[in-house]
Amino acid sequence: MLLKRALVIVLLAGAAFAQTEKSKKNYDKAMVALDRHNPVAAEKALKEAVEDSPNWALAYLELGHVYALFPKNAQAIESLEKARELDGKDHQLKMADRRDLYTRLGILYGTRKEYGKSIAVLQEGIQNDPDYGGYEYNLACAYSEAGDLDKAISHLKRAWELRGSFQFPDVNKDSSFKRWRNDPRFQEVARNLVI
Repeated sequence: MLLKRALVIVLLAGAAFAQTEKSKKNYDKAMVALDRHNPVAAEKALKEAVEDSPNWALAYLELGHVYALFPKNAQAIESLEKARELDGKDHQLKMADRRDLYTRLGILYGTRKEYGKSIAVLQEGIQNDPDYGGYEYNLACAYSEAGDLDKAISHLKRAWELRGSFQFPDVNKDSSFKRWRNDPRFQEVARNLVI
């Protein structure tokens, strides 16, 4: 009896984010369109995919990527937030996709100078995946652009400790730190962050 109940629960959970064949075909069509550098066709196919399977986090994630190409940042954020909401309920996304989601969403908020939202998204990423340095690095960027060098340095150092989990950028070329390039505190840290 318990085994039957467990099976029913698993089947119901799977159905919550199951995709229809039509939405899978539209998703695949969108991926081909992106490979062919046709974001307009990709956008159309992904919109159809999420319309047909509205609980599919991966399709919303990809739609957010497409919107960011145009750039339609407000729509990109809306799609990425929907992917985040859906993934938060039932962890549909693979780790790499989840990392991409939180990173891209944090960066998009940062480009709109919504640093509080950027920081909150990246901190949530760290809370759920504390060994990924990409979140720490982008959090350092957000704090830097918000004007808080001390927190930026703290997160840069932590990102450096986790550099094996992502490709560590050259902080001396990153525009997020431009305002601090002549600050001795930043210069000291930057000297130690050389691969």
